[in-house]
Amino acid sequence: MTMSSILAIFDPTEATDGFADNVLSVSRTFEAELTLALLAPAPVAGERTYPRHLTTQKFNELVEAKEKQLWSLARKENCEVQIFVDLLDAALSAMVRQSRCHDMLLVGPIDTFADAELYRILLQKLLLQSGKPILLLPAAGLEGRPRRLAVGWDGMRGATRALDCALMLCAPDAEVDLISVLPLTASPALRTSADDMCARLHARKLRARHSLARSEHASVAATLLAHAVAGNADLIILGGFGHSPIRESLFGGVTDEIIRNRHTTPILIVH
Repeated sequence: MTMSSILAIFDPTEATDGFADNVLSVSRTFEAELTLALLAPAPVAGERTYPRHLTTQKFNELVEAKEKQLWSLARKENCEVQIFVDLLDAALSAMVRQSRCHDMLLVGPIDTFADAELYRILLQKLLLQSGKPILLLPAAGLEGRPRRLAVGWDGMRGATRALDCALMLCAPDAEVDLISVLPLTASPALRTSADDMCARLHARKLRARHSLARSEHASVAATLLAHAVAGNADLIILGGFGHSPIRESLFGGVTDEIIRNRHTTPILIVH
């Protein structure tokens, strides 16, 4: 599988203006066909709107302006545009169906959406229902094919699949750091699935190592991100929703914490 088709998702607010340049850069890096998607859940009287207190008139103005911007960009870059304007559930369902026709999904950081709750709902839907890898781009974007990969490693299905997807994106001389986050008092095993995976990567002529990151007062997500940033990672790789999204929302989890917060390094999440 190659990343030959990318779907980039936009919010109708002006917050996503800088995101367009990052999207174009990623599509050129991977030489992939690009589709620009506008997600705009229509406000309904008496119900929650996205963003809050958005009037129908203002909603129409925002959508019209963003449509013009995306179509102008599409004509210049010779790419497609998909518009998802409907009630929330219908718009999300239509976007999920469309996402399955692409190899990778691009979403900006949380502040590229005017409404953080809509951002979280969107990512949960895409992670659980699209079957596609999602690349979360920070404000700085992604500079070329990543060479230093930091993988949140627990040996489970999600992390394994996420790593496989990342290997299709990385540079030929990439270095892979499999990071296992353990409690401060936990004893490391003599041999783990990370050691076996490193052997597999070495056989593919990739440099790989297994790192232990100890979580003391910080969460697993914060510990993992700090370790990856300290190692100058170009891309952080995660298996999404190892537990159910309801459990993660109620009790906390790596995926939910990643989605809720800003980040400075590109993050690839796969369920």
